[in-house]
Amino acid sequence: MVLFLLLYLLIIGGSLFVFFRYNKYSRYALILLVSGILAGGCFFLETLFSGNETATSVSRNPAGEGDRDLNLTLEAPNIMDGEPYDIVVKEQKLSLSAVEILFEEAGDELEKKILGENESLDCITKDLYLPNTLQEGKVQVSLRFDDYERIDSNGKILWENFHEDSYLIKVTAEFSCQEESAFVEFYLHLSMEGLSEKEKLLLALSKEIQGENEQAGKESIALPQNANGQELIWYKRKDSLHLSILFLGFIGIVLIYVSEKQKKEKAAKERSTGLSRDYPNIVGQISMLTGAGMTVLGAWEKLSAGYLLQKEQQVGVNRPAFEEMLLCLREIQDGVGEVRAYERFGVRCAQPAYRKLVSLLIQGIRKGPVGMQKLLDQEAETAFTERKQRAKQLGEEAGTKLLLPMGLMLVLVFVILLVPAGISMQL
Repeated sequence: MVLFLLLYLLIIGGSLFVFFRYNKYSRYALILLVSGILAGGCFFLETLFSGNETATSVSRNPAGEGDRDLNLTLEAPNIMDGEPYDIVVKEQKLSLSAVEILFEEAGDELEKKILGENESLDCITKDLYLPNTLQEGKVQVSLRFDDYERIDSNGKILWENFHEDSYLIKVTAEFSCQEESAFVEFYLHLSMEGLSEKEKLLLALSKEIQGENEQAGKESIALPQNANGQELIWYKRKDSLHLSILFLGFIGIVLIYVSEKQKKEKAAKERSTGLSRDYPNIVGQISMLTGAGMTVLGAWEKLSAGYLLQKEQQVGVNRPAFEEMLLCLREIQDGVGEVRAYERFGVRCAQPAYRKLVSLLIQGIRKGPVGMQKLLDQEAETAFTERKQRAKQLGEEAGTKLLLPMGLMLVLVFVILLVPAGISMQL
């Protein structure tokens, strides 16, 4: 209880700190804060009103609806303090049915390995370890017990079938290697005297519940009030909501983070596509205007003004390359040098084509327009050629994507034609 309280105080305090200190993560902190407050409040209410309801019986499912698992809390003074105890409540039975218990096969060198966690063959209180091979797999081992009612072929001790405090079980081990075989016999002493009080109590309790489940026609089974001479107190276990609420809060943060990341990736992809799409148009118009006698800055201003007019006439038009040109023009107007503004434009666009264009423009500014116009014309021609190739590639991809729906439509056409024909032939 104290650990949960400290956990929720830490979550709430940490969320408040991040919310007021780091504005970038305020949305995540707010979700975590709300989840922490709700989960903490739920935990407080569950703790405050956690009065356990005692139970003396539990209902059984009607015959045919199957068994059901029941989670209870068991308290035995001085032995068990409200520990979880799960039982299987069998469905109602209409008649008695025999329970068939069969155990399969399972040896002298086995005396050490078969003990498992036990210390001696004279006092077996824990499940056995049954190896299939010995001596590094060279010897095959087959085991048989003379009492499969107390121990099964896997070495599990069936304490619920004990009617006395101890049993002597004979083990027959068959060893085989190549064509040779040998038999060894030894005995195991299974004793309940080595069990703890808790283990004895749970075994007695299991027998009582099994007896209740075997009774036919009863709509409910009575929970044992005494077992192994010990008084029992049962409580119905209540489900806790506070951890679920906190878990949902974390899930919400993860989903929002993934969603925002996908949105950013999509926006970056759309921006890159827009930059590539606008480049041939930009370099072509700059080449045409500078060839007509305009300066680089004059051509830049004309393209920016044309984009602004288009943006005013068509609401919602947003072309990233022209937006960057507007920003570059404003930087020049604000006093940033023309060369410096073009360099920053190329860095923001972050594509090789734009860096090449900026390099040509800066070269023309520094060395004069001699030779620049020819390079601009070549770049414009190259850009338009690449644009045609990209359009052709996109068209081929679109055609490939249409193959599946076209195939489905073809199948549908065959069904429409063949089904009526088949029906008419049968008639």
